[in-house]
Amino acid sequence: MMLAGRIDHIQAAWTKLGLRAAQLVLAGGADDLGGVLLDGALDPHAGPEQGRQLTVDDVTALADGLGRPVRQRTTVYGEIP
Repeated sequence: MMLAGRIDHIQAAWTKLGLRAAQLVLAGGADDLGGVLLDGALDPHAGPEQGRQLTVDDVTALADGLGRPVRQRTTVYGEIP
């Protein structure tokens, strides 16, 4: 309650948590699946997470499981039509 209105967005970083834990964090109130960039593939120099990939179908299935919409955003949380 102390931070209400002070934090606009909270990410669930699937690259660190894994998909199942990220889904639980989203269910708990996070509003962004962090780590999903452009084609969904992580840079080969990303360290331990290198080579992991999340497809549009993966994101859609995860959102459907939560009853949440899928939308693409800018880096400052603007809408991408």
